[in-house]
Amino acid sequence: RRTFSFALSGGVYAGPFVHFLFTGISKFVSSLEKRSAVFADRTISSLLSVSIDQTLGSSLYFPLYFFVFNFFESIVNGNPHDIGVAIERIRNEGWAVLIMSWRIYPFINYVNFRYVPADLRVLFSNVIGVFWNCFLCSRIS
Repeated sequence: RRTFSFALSGGVYAGPFVHFLFTGISKFVSSLEKRSAVFADRTISSLLSVSIDQTLGSSLYFPLYFFVFNFFESIVNGNPHDIGVAIERIRNEGWAVLIMSWRIYPFINYVNFRYVPADLRVLFSNVIGVFWNCFLCSRIS
């Protein structure tokens, strides 16, 4: 049941979120690359992309993820949805999850933005996400 809840959360929320986030970051950084030679440098544009992802992206992604996961978990288990459970999980685990994400994902996303072609970035992120979800599963219990 837990695995199915994670699969639903990933398919309905995480995958589309990452897709639209990466698309938005790519468009924004591309517009800067056209305006300034500084951003045309692949290293600089990759670092900027990681910075946006790890600030704006993470701060939006994780709180919403707790709510989405809680919603699907309640459906899968046949329980009424209790938003208080998600709020409590955010209070108890939110910072720990975000800090762990900041330990792992800046490097992974630097590699992703620097070396992976744009059309394969979400796939690369989703492959890494399988392992990340194992960690989340241990934290969101």
